[in-house]
Amino acid sequence: LTAGIEEMESQPLRLDQIVTDLIDEIDPNAAIFTSTTAPTVVNGDPTLLRRALRNLLDNAVRHGHLPDEPARVHVTVAGGRVTVADQGPGLDDRDVDSIFEAFHSSAGSTGLGLHIARWVAHAHGGTLDVHSADGGGAIFELALPTPARDL
Repeated sequence: LTAGIEEMESQPLRLDQIVTDLIDEIDPNAAIFTSTTAPTVVNGDPTLLRRALRNLLDNAVRHGHLPDEPARVHVTVAGGRVTVADQGPGLDDRDVDSIFEAFHSSAGSTGLGLHIARWVAHAHGGTLDVHSADGGGAIFELALPTPARDL
């Protein structure tokens, strides 16, 4: 896409269904997931949005836990937003600015997952932000424009 070889395909998608499907694909021994979802339609490229959301979930599984404990992740989907909250050690203030940079990694990964997720958000006219949760953990919020409703 960035090279101009392919174009983004946009179609109406149910974010809540994509997230539910992705959670079902993750090994139940890897994390404890809870979710709160509402029917949420956005226009977007299904392959790109699945990739971005999978990257956010994988990141939470990988980093969203304390030593010797499974990751505990809560995902909320509503109003064009997907929030992924973990109960890990949280973020150092210095990390908040750098975690979206390409090849930034603290755990032996490629360091591309969050970079790609943010790129996908921006390509769809949205945002991807992160902040530390009170009491520890990180909260990632992907916000996408929702289609205008007919009045």
